[in-house]
Amino acid sequence: METNSLSVLIVTGPSGSGKTTLIERLIRDVTGRGLRVGAVKRSHHRVDVDTAGKDSYRFREAGANPVALTGGGLFFFTEKTDAAFDPAMIARWFAGKADIVIMEGFKSEPFPRLQFADLADMPEKDDNHVVGFITAETAAGFSRESGGKPVFHRDDADGIGEWLVETLLPRLRKDI
Repeated sequence: METNSLSVLIVTGPSGSGKTTLIERLIRDVTGRGLRVGAVKRSHHRVDVDTAGKDSYRFREAGANPVALTGGGLFFFTEKTDAAFDPAMIARWFAGKADIVIMEGFKSEPFPRLQFADLADMPEKDDNHVVGFITAETAAGFSRESGGKPVFHRDDADGIGEWLVETLLPRLRKDI
């Protein structure tokens, strides 16, 4: 398989912490800086891009596997599987199409990670895979660094995007 230089960044944190909102803002910021961004959302629930009763859904229900749906400039591919998809496998699908893939979830995977955390309790600061922290706090003693890692407010997509493109991406880029 052909390899391409690609960066992967994982964003993790508790449910409701603002991960999806931050990733959405980061995508806008980073694409605005001229980079191609791919995104992956890991769900612990069953997901379906198809609509019950529509043709591709009916194909799958009849036993076809995999099934693809295309039209209007979009392409969806679905496959029923028991296989576990790790971030590296998923990232390969983006090779040549994205400069960075931002993934939500996959906390235990060995990829660079932005971790949502409270300023008072950052247990992951010694985790080598955590490259920075995101917090919702705006305390007077707000520190921009913890354990040598940057700390950003969750609403600072511009600052995170700048750091991501100028500081982190050059360190992350590798063949996937």
